[in-house]
Amino acid sequence: MRDFEGVLDKQLPKGEYLVDVMFDYGAKIRKAMTSSNFTIIRETNVDESKNEFLIVEKKVEMQVPVGALRTKVVKISNSDYRLINISFVLEPWIQVEPQSFALEPGQSKNIKLTVSNDGKSPKEAVIIVKPDRGMASEIKVSLTEKAASMAEKSKIKKVE
Repeated sequence: MRDFEGVLDKQLPKGEYLVDVMFDYGAKIRKAMTSSNFTIIRETNVDESKNEFLIVEKKVEMQVPVGALRTKVVKISNSDYRLINISFVLEPWIQVEPQSFALEPGQSKNIKLTVSNDGKSPKEAVIIVKPDRGMASEIKVSLTEKAASMAEKSKIKKVE
């Protein structure tokens, strides 16, 4: 007799599940297969204050010439077993699309950050990612001005 144990790396949403397991423990004739049904029922999360979503990129660095726009995609995932609604608090020189959305359990969504450089805006900002429950998270955005290319530099003439 042998005992086997398996572990998932994320919580499953509530529902009915079927697991199929195949064992190969040596020779070609030593194979086994079994199935098992199980149910997950949850009423509330144990710790409502913990983050239930994951931001893949928490720090975004962008090179943007003065007077230009640049975009960057950031992935947000719902690692909780319940639906979560996300919204953002941000600076006027940064836009996020979509501005709010809902994520089902286990679902991911790409958001598009658009940054404009008018030459006067601050070079760093924090985007607050607000869920409808739990703690907020943040994405740090830093902006550097892209240096002029060699072709652009050759067009610049000194005025005396």
